[in-house]
Amino acid sequence: MTNDDLAAHARAIIEANLYLTVGTTDPEGRPWTTPVYFAPAGERDFYWMSATDARHSRHLVERPQVSMVIFDSTVPPYHGRAVYAVGEARELSGGALDRALEVYPRPDGQDATPVRRAEVTAPAPYRIYQATVSDMWVLCPREPRQPCRSMAWPRTTGLGAGGMTQRLGPKPVASDDKDWRRLAGSMTGSLILPGDDQLEALAKPATNRYAATRPQAIARCATPTDVAQVISFARRHRFETAIRGAGHSSPITRVRQGC
Repeated sequence: MTNDDLAAHARAIIEANLYLTVGTTDPEGRPWTTPVYFAPAGERDFYWMSATDARHSRHLVERPQVSMVIFDSTVPPYHGRAVYAVGEARELSGGALDRALEVYPRPDGQDATPVRRAEVTAPAPYRIYQATVSDMWVLCPREPRQPCRSMAWPRTTGLGAGGMTQRLGPKPVASDDKDWRRLAGSMTGSLILPGDDQLEALAKPATNRYAATRPQAIARCATPTDVAQVISFARRHRFETAIRGAGHSSPITRVRQGC
């Protein structure tokens, strides 16, 4: 099973299920979980509405780190279908809130009531929250009591009906991918993607010894904000990064495969 297969399996679970279980911790580290009706924006951003005085909302003020699971509770025993994730969550305001209200509630939300901005800003008691995934796993798709077939990524033992979870690899880059377009549009500098003639020239190593090493994209940052946005993007999508300050470095530490 390829990374594309796993990603498609994860998308199907995310799109078919209306509730996300969010795990938070209080300042003393005591865990708490709560189900929230959510709207996905791709595979890495999840939105929901909660009261500001809800326990999980209060936890996020001091500890934005979250764990998440989306699962199908309608399948028979030992046929578990689930997506696991970790990341960070935050309350939205300003332009980020406006963008969230474009996708929340989800259009297939079974007649979920549309949300107006005034309902999720002060003095209203509710807010829109966004969780951004940094790592994601899928419960190994397989028949009951059958082994998890060899795949292309490290496996980690997990609990649940399947007994094994499979970590999703980095997203394949595409120049028309909305996440990359959003990053490019937010930068003062430029983002060079596949299909751009500059990519091959800039990524070419000084020696053929490293000819097989190719980045997926090159960010030409012009400001500290550009650098912060690129690093945040790389963390969310699990891309390795390398800094290139000049054309030197024979071991090409300035380049990472697929970064």
